[in-house]
Amino acid sequence: MHGLYVLFHKSIRELRNRSRTLTHSRLKVAVITFFAVGFWFGLYLLFREGFSFLCNFPDLLDWVMEYLLSLFFFSLTLMLVFSNGIIGYTGLFRARETWFLMSRPIPPGEIFLYKYSEAVIFSSWAFLFLGTPLMAAYGRVQGAGPAFYVLTLLLFLLFIFIPAAIGTGMALLIARFFPRSKKALFLSLGALGLLLLVLASSKILSLRGVTTPFSGLWMKGVLERFDFAQKPYLPSFWVARAVISLARQPAMDVEASMFYFGEILAWSLFLVWLAWRAAERWYLRAWSLCQSANPKPRRAGRSRFEDLLYRALFFLDPQLRHIVGKDLKTFLRDPVQWSQFLIFFGLLFIYFLNLRTLSYDEKAAGWKVMISVLNLSATALTLSTFTSRFVFPQLSLEGRRFWVIGMVPMRRSSILLGKFAFSFVGSTVISELLILISTAMLRMPVELSLLHALTMLAICFGLSGLSVGLGAMYPSFNEDNPSKIVAGFGGTLNLVLSLFFVVLIIALEAGPCHRYYALGAIGDAEFRQSLGVSLTGIFALSALAYALPMALGRRALERAEP
Repeated sequence: MHGLYVLFHKSIRELRNRSRTLTHSRLKVAVITFFAVGFWFGLYLLFREGFSFLCNFPDLLDWVMEYLLSLFFFSLTLMLVFSNGIIGYTGLFRARETWFLMSRPIPPGEIFLYKYSEAVIFSSWAFLFLGTPLMAAYGRVQGAGPAFYVLTLLLFLLFIFIPAAIGTGMALLIARFFPRSKKALFLSLGALGLLLLVLASSKILSLRGVTTPFSGLWMKGVLERFDFAQKPYLPSFWVARAVISLARQPAMDVEASMFYFGEILAWSLFLVWLAWRAAERWYLRAWSLCQSANPKPRRAGRSRFEDLLYRALFFLDPQLRHIVGKDLKTFLRDPVQWSQFLIFFGLLFIYFLNLRTLSYDEKAAGWKVMISVLNLSATALTLSTFTSRFVFPQLSLEGRRFWVIGMVPMRRSSILLGKFAFSFVGSTVISELLILISTAMLRMPVELSLLHALTMLAICFGLSGLSVGLGAMYPSFNEDNPSKIVAGFGGTLNLVLSLFFVVLIIALEAGPCHRYYALGAIGDAEFRQSLGVSLTGIFALSALAYALPMALGRRALERAEP
């Protein structure tokens, strides 16, 4: 394991050297820390209020928490398997660093473990960021002692190795046995996502005729239809049971918690060992096959789809149309992007289509307004993560080919506008479609439906400007892994500002929605006044989110060396 020690030592030295450069950017570090801490405490307060509400029903608390935690960890397990498979595939078979490491006297199994550890870090930090406020709020409500927080953190650290080993193991096996089908991994994971969509749809449809929504029997019926997360052979079930055992009062159930601790530890070690043994046998062969696999030759010229695209973008300059077309073809040829896009927005699509199944359209005006605003918030927050994940690193992924941009006979600001047009048009089409479906299913008034549509248009405009502008301000041309680009300072700043921007927009839109809820009518003068003030603030904030980052990004791009 000497080679693995050298690789980890190299990473520690590299991290130390990068941290020294941050001393010259204390303001940047302070801004990131401020927003991250604020977001963490916001999640903590939100979870605490929810758990405090459940404490009003002590007979149901443990039963409901067991279902909720099992479903929460089950969903995270699937997402971690998916993300680790994608990041692991990129790091193991596509990263330039892997080419160098393969030429060094380091065993392939140790290179695999090194890349596996990278996948764990880059895919699981968000899980810890979301999971720690959840557990802190649950422990606070339950009155748990300090041992609960320490043991729960240790439990999380052990748990993340299970989905990471499964995801990277799938990447290794598919690369070994299907080397000429580069999309095999992503098509397999996409099939898994489609299966989950069908499962989610069937579960929602099965609620038809349960009983009145928001009643005790309705909650019992809903939770029992998600008992697939309660299977005793699932890691999510072990984590949920261990957390509940640790939080049990007046004294934690040591025997039960240690039993589930032992299960998670044993399976973590076993799966990591199994993936390592498979890598020792197949990794070198799989890597060689992936590098020698010949891609399918592409026909020269434009396809019918591209001709249709160029006609649809008639309002853009011809040069900008070429940039948008190039980015769209890059998106469609990258299964990493379109597979995640289809899964997450597909889930929202199925949920919105089944809103009437739960009789939400028959509820009072207050409930309908609240649900429509929550749907808008879910769509906007999902969009903010995707613009941060896929739009922000677009310019950086040009890499060492950036000199080509400098030779193109057009202003660099036009190139930036092309990136913005691609992001804005693509995000607007899918987001507006989802909002239209949501408001139609809820039978919302035309005025509020138009307000939601205009709000989403402003969100798409602002998020696209933020991601493209900050991507030009903080490029990383030496990195070819988008996960690492997003995990850097610029990517983190973009994600934090995007979330903050969405929260402010939703808060501005809540004014007329509250007026409608309080008055129950559209034609009131106070409602129209509130609507005007809200739209003015929304468009002003969206324009600021576009103009300032794009101006700074344009200046940085003009100064960049080709």
